[in-house]
Amino acid sequence: MRRWSGVAAALWAAATAGAVPAWADTFKALFHEMTIKVSGADSGGRLAVIEESSPAGTGPPLHVHAGEDEVFYVMEGTIRFWRGDEQFDRGPGAVVFLPKGVPHSFQVLGSSRSRTLLTILPAGLERFFEEVARRALELPRDMAELETLAAEHGVRILGPPPGASP
Repeated sequence: MRRWSGVAAALWAAATAGAVPAWADTFKALFHEMTIKVSGADSGGRLAVIEESSPAGTGPPLHVHAGEDEVFYVMEGTIRFWRGDEQFDRGPGAVVFLPKGVPHSFQVLGSSRSRTLLTILPAGLERFFEEVARRALELPRDMAELETLAAEHGVRILGPPPGASP
């Protein structure tokens, strides 16, 4: 019998336990509407999966994660990604890997919302988004508080996304 990798096993366990926990709901964190599909609690801390919907023209500040990789699956819209020195646009069906330790950001292009499925490896960063929502933080108004909260979750904010107006 073939053994599954830790990530595949975590996804299978979450799926067979019910992909969307009873407590899951949609909340707003900065410009995203987010629904946690699989939390760290569901996967034994291995991963979190979040469905995101973001308005056209929006994107997070340039930032870097100390401990988590992110994988975006683009379901709707076109998104410009920055990863280190790279810049590229991706649309529906694309998968984008943003490794820990590499500065990155993105911006939703065009005139419609994007919809993505974000996988975070390992889990934990979903708690940052939940706390941003709980505090109702907004950019640019709450940048200082956001930087402090991000640092508590191992994320360093480096500045506006590349190409943004100062």
